[in-house]
Amino acid sequence: MKRYTTPDIRIEFEHQIRKAHLWIQASAWADDDGIYKTQLNDVLLDSISVLGLLTDDDLSDITDAIEPAIHADANDRRVTGSDTIPGPYPTL
Repeated sequence: MKRYTTPDIRIEFEHQIRKAHLWIQASAWADDDGIYKTQLNDVLLDSISVLGLLTDDDLSDITDAIEPAIHADANDRRVTGSDTIPGPYPTL
């Protein structure tokens, strides 16, 4: 396991808590065996940080959503080919 390194993955995604749609910023560390650590960096509502206003249950729900969001993003990149094609628009 790597220690004291910068994150291998940074991701931003939308997540709903009750009626609010929040923008999540997170990081993760990974090796050949997969993701071994995730970190919640910030939670935004209309570009305002609301991280300190969330309950423990909210934070747990968001933290549990980080790894699935990373896998979904990686799958989208694989399907569109955007992980191998430079530029802002994937080419099929």
